[in-house]
Amino acid sequence: MLRSGQGCGWFVRRSRFIAFSQDSSARRLTDPGFAQADVEPGTRVETRAVATAGGMITGGLGISAMPELVLPLLSFTHFITRPL
Repeated sequence: MLRSGQGCGWFVRRSRFIAFSQDSSARRLTDPGFAQADVEPGTRVETRAVATAGGMITGGLGISAMPELVLPLLSFTHFITRPL
């Protein structure tokens, strides 16, 4: 859980955030989590696909938040993960 003033909240605010589309299960988790922590992500870019988000992150285009269970789908990437 992301808590205001702790963890990665400051980084999320200052970074380009790669969000999943409004109808995705990941988005239904991240939006309430950010609201509860009083964290508004920086510039937001949306995608529907986990692989697209992984490619964008790998390319240095932003950061994202996603459930741990999708990480095996991103085995082609070489980015650092952090629990929220």
